[in-house]
Formats: sequence, C-alpha cells, structure tokens
Amino acid sequence: MENTYNKLNKKIDELMKKQGKTKPQYINQGQNFYKRTVNLKNITFTKEEQNVLDLGLQHNIEKPLKAYWMNMITETENAIKLLDP
Repeated sequence: MENTYNKLNKKIDELMKKQGKTKPQYINQGQNFYKRTVNLKNITFTKEEQNVLDLGLQHNIEKPLKAYWMNMITETENAIKLLDP
C-alpha cells in the first residue's frame, strides 16, 4: 500500500507542477465546519457541546430508529434459522 500511495503522490506532484500550482497543505489545517445550529432557547452549551452540534447529523451518536429495527429483524431471522427443528 505504501508503494501505491507513493506512486499516487508522485503523480499528483507532477500534475501540480505542470499546472504551476503548489501542493496544498492539509496536514495542520484541520477541518472547519460551518455553524449549523442556532440556539433559540435560553440553554447554554459548553464549547465542546456546541462543536458537536455544529458538526451536523452525520456525527449523531444514535442510529436512526428504522435502521435499528431492520437490523434487529434480520438478526432475529438469522437466529431462528440457526435453531434445530
């Protein structure tokens, strides 16, 4: 894998040189997310809580209810199929 990544990095470097651009520096920048929440109540959040809320729904901890139930149904069906008659 390391050789593959090295080859891909070389190709990117060559393409960037041909276009006259420099390689972007992503290592220390981190990700900047747009603020997605507006606090309309008198609830105060800590900075960490507000940062998690600003990340959006894709960073939600809980599974959606439909996905949970579909998973439960398939696991139950598989367990029933494995039982002796």
